[in-house]
Amino acid sequence: QVSRRTDGSVSATKAARKNQSASRTDLGADDAVGECVTIRQIRDEETPMTKPTLRSLLQAKTTTLVPGVGDALGALLVVEAGFPCVYMSGYYVSAALGYFDAGLLSSTEMINQAARICAVVDVPVIADADTGYGNVLNVIRTVREFEQVGVSGIHIEDQALPKKCGAVDNMPLVSTA
Repeated sequence: QVSRRTDGSVSATKAARKNQSASRTDLGADDAVGECVTIRQIRDEETPMTKPTLRSLLQAKTTTLVPGVGDALGALLVVEAGFPCVYMSGYYVSAALGYFDAGLLSSTEMINQAARICAVVDVPVIADADTGYGNVLNVIRTVREFEQVGVSGIHIEDQALPKKCGAVDNMPLVSTA
């Protein structure tokens, strides 16, 4: 199950890695060389579980804590801590990219960050879709693009432009007329 390549490196099959008695944190340098293993593959081997859906979490008779994150590493930590869902926070994404939470990020930047987060977790991701990034047509596009990258749900704020951080008092809201 372990083979030596022509360049001298060692490659182990997935079955060989699964049967190793050492924990993943105790792997030696030779074990790190060869076939690349993703974090998702390691987690799937060690803790196979059914992915909850956002719908099932919403229909549950309990409150679900959903920690906010700004990047894929934060999302992995949330899942590792046992939470059934991840919230991609506009505040944390802004901070991770070096900006204030004042509507400075584009829909493309937020959707790209959501794609990175969805790629590494197998729990539902709820994303901050700011104010929808424009008029009704922009909102339709925003919803579709978040769906395409794997986001399970979004929220859209009702702030009037110019947008401010959600923690600021006396924000003007969009008209209901």
